[in-house]
Amino acid sequence: MHFPTVKENQTNIIHIIKKHYSSECGYTFTIFNFSSKTDTKKIIFRSLDEVTCKRCQEIFKEIHLMD
Repeated sequence: MHFPTVKENQTNIIHIIKKHYSSECGYTFTIFNFSSKTDTKKIIFRSLDEVTCKRCQEIFKEIHLMD
């Protein structure tokens, strides 16, 4: 399964996108305005093992193990 992700510019940590401007762990990425096609190309779909933010992984697993 693949998830929409975004990478932090300075630390290169990869987060799972939860909402329009935030990740599962609460990281906000207001640098994107998603107003054009080129902005949405910054979102990359990756598998869970490619996500480097441990908190995003933990939260996502907790949510889906409850299902």
